[in-house]
Amino acid sequence: MRWMVTALGVLVLLLGGSGLRSGDEGTAPVPVEVAELGDFVDSPDRVTFVGEVSLFGELLCPCFMVTSDGASAMVWYDLTDTGGTAVAPESLASIVNGATVRVEGEVQVEPDPGTGMQAVTAISIEQVTS
Repeated sequence: MRWMVTALGVLVLLLGGSGLRSGDEGTAPVPVEVAELGDFVDSPDRVTFVGEVSLFGELLCPCFMVTSDGASAMVWYDLTDTGGTAVAPESLASIVNGATVRVEGEVQVEPDPGTGMQAVTAISIEQVTS
């Protein structure tokens, strides 16, 4: 079932692009909770949020889930195949399921079609705890 969810997400990204908007790259990201990500769909602002990693390395996509206070989001970290961005590989080297990470990125226009979760294209990922 997980691979179907991931395949749908990849298909949407391939057909519809990355969903990124061209915001001001020099603007500081807006700190938000995972549950608030949907409020930034039509915003050019970058966001930053903290949550616990799950499904890292388990899905057939360059993505994983981040959960905080019962809300979850899919974090995409390599969209170079669709003309998007990629997080530096060294930023991902120490990330494990159960770790707490700080993600900076842009909220995608469309939520993940398989799960309905908000999707975020990561610009940077920093492990806070292991």
